[in-house]
Formats: sequence, C-alpha cells, structure tokens
Amino acid sequence: MWGVPAIICALAALRDPSFLVGLASCILAFAGFAVTFGVRRIEIQGDTITYRTLTGTRSIKISEIQNAEMKTGIGASWADLLRGPIRLEIQPQPYTGKKVLRINTKPFRRDDVEMLLSFVSSRQ
Repeated sequence: MWGVPAIICALAALRDPSFLVGLASCILAFAGFAVTFGVRRIEIQGDTITYRTLTGTRSIKISEIQNAEMKTGIGASWADLLRGPIRLEIQPQPYTGKKVLRINTKPFRRDDVEMLLSFVSSRQ
C-alpha cells in the first residue's frame, strides 16, 4: 500500500528534490504502521493468555474467564471508535477485579484467531 507512493516520490525526487518530503512521509507512515502492528502479540503459556500492544500488556488465566465472545462493529460510544472492528472480548470473573480484555483480531492471521478461540472455549 505504501510502496507505490514511495516509489513515485523516489522517482520524482530524482528530478526535483522537493519530493523528498513526500518520500520521507511515506517511509515514516509505513514505519509507524509496521511498529504498531509488529508489537501486537497474543501468547498462550500454560493456562494464561497474554495480549501485548503499544499501550501495555494484559494477562488473564483461563480459570478467571467468565465469558468470551467475538464482537463486530462499533457502537454509539466514542470509546468504541478505539476498539477493533472485529475483536474477542474476554469478560473476567467479578472477583478478579480485572477489566474486560478486548483483543483486536484484525491484525492476526485467521488460523491464529481460530486457535485462540478453540483454546478459550475448550477451557471454559
């Protein structure tokens, strides 16, 4: 997606150096997306699911899960705009005091998400 504009700007920059700004913008935007999606990880170790993003790491044990379901779309709330349009929402047991764990599944491969869903559903 970012390769075509970058190539066009690089070719144009050979003739006119003012296009270097456009080239730098494309490269920075691509690097930003790569970092954002590159740090997202879902790990399953033993009975614990760990979800890592740029904003931090959250973990939940299988025994602490009250409910888990796939949700799609965004609601009427402004907070919904920051949530993934396709996400796994894991509701912890009330005694844990933990917040709902929302995993944006869009950046992950379908096979990995299906494995996560089967892992969660088999342990409930």
